[in-house]
Order: sequence, then structure tokens, then C-alpha cells
Amino acid sequence: MTQLTQFWLCTHLKTKQKVESPGERVVLFLLSQIIFGILERPINEGIYFAPHPAKEIAKILWQDGEAIGFYSVKKKGSLCDRYTSECYQLPVLDTVFVRKHWRRRGFALWILGDFCSSFSKEETVGISSPISANMYQVCSKYLIVHESQRDRLYEVEAPGNWSQRRNVWLNLQLGSCPGNYMQQNTIDGKNKKKKTASCQKNAQNCEREDFDASVDDSDGNPEPQRMARRKRVWSKQCGRD
Repeated sequence: MTQLTQFWLCTHLKTKQKVESPGERVVLFLLSQIIFGILERPINEGIYFAPHPAKEIAKILWQDGEAIGFYSVKKKGSLCDRYTSECYQLPVLDTVFVRKHWRRRGFALWILGDFCSSFSKEETVGISSPISANMYQVCSKYLIVHESQRDRLYEVEAPGNWSQRRNVWLNLQLGSCPGNYMQQNTIDGKNKKKKTASCQKNAQNCEREDFDASVDDSDGNPEPQRMARRKRVWSKQCGRD
């Protein structure tokens, strides 16, 4: 089976612009229509990928000889569909798929970075609307690190006129994101608050016990040393070291 693109983590990344050979198109079809469309598509979501047009950009992800996913791009200037003369006003990340047992390893984050860097000369780039909750999580992680991309990345409805664009970073800040994303971030925020409150309580207890120990230490009791060790353990647990 011919390999179009090999995506290796760290320094082992090799890319090619688009799917070209018949073998590569078969792999892309199997990933989008069979593996995702039948085997791994969420049952409660009515999401399907249309067969990929031959003239559009697509990249296949390979890891250790296995095709683990793909993504496709609507090029700037390409027709929105066969029924209209409207063309995309900017490059748009249209479809992203990573196989289930390869998820949560940073591949989707790498895809977003590769897409943005591939069109670095464009003033703005887009992601096809609607953006899923999982993809919003990927965007959040990416934009937190890459501040220069915050003004470039938009959620886009075809053909991508300014009235059809919503800035992704602004959506994240305003909370204008899918419910699942907001719910997960609310849970994470509550857990962080609980941890902070617990750490503050431990700190108060340590300070109180340390004061008591210093008062009772007139006869050379090694209590201060024991309390110092307890403080170091508490600091590590709370992430203050």
C-alpha cells in the first residue's frame, strides 16, 4: 500500500501536499467511509464525511505503517459545491479524523498546527462550522500556546465572507462553544477550586501546628524539623515546588 504522508512525532515528520495515487485514494476512502462511516462513528451523532474530491488537499496520517487518520482542506478560491459559483474566501480545515485507539496522543493538535503553518502566508484561516466540542478543546490548547494564531483562526461557514466568520479564540473567551466543551471546562474549574481550597486549609494547619511546636520546643524537641518535612510534602502535593 502506497504511503502519501508519514506523520511521526518529534523530528520524524514527513509531509506531502495531497493524495495523488489510486492507492492513496483507496486508503482515504477506507478511512472516511468505512472506518469512520461504519465502524467508529458515534452512534448518537449524525455525522458523515462526503467522498473526498480528487482536486482537493488531503493528508493521511501514518504511524508505524498504519493509517491512523486524515484531514482535508478546502482551498482558497475553490468552489463551495457543484451547485453554486461561490468560492471559498480563505483556506478551511474541513474534516479531521483520528482513529479511536490513537486518540489523546496529540495528533489532532499536530494536525491543527500543520494546517496553520501550511498556510502561513494567509492573513486568516478557518475551520469548517460547526466545530465539535472535542475540536474546540484542541483549539483551546493550541491557541493558549500559539498566541500569534489567535487573530488568524476562525470558525467558518461557506464561502467564508466576513459575516460568516467567528473568531475561535473570541468564542472560547465568551463561552460561545458547544455545551460538552463548556461542561467539561466547568468541571475542571470546580476541581481546581477544590484543590486550591484543600491546599489553603493544609497550609493553615501546617502554620498552626508549626507555631504550637515552636512554643513547646524549649527542651530541644526535634518537632520543627518534622514540621519542615511536612511542609515540603504539602508543597509538592499542591504543586508549589
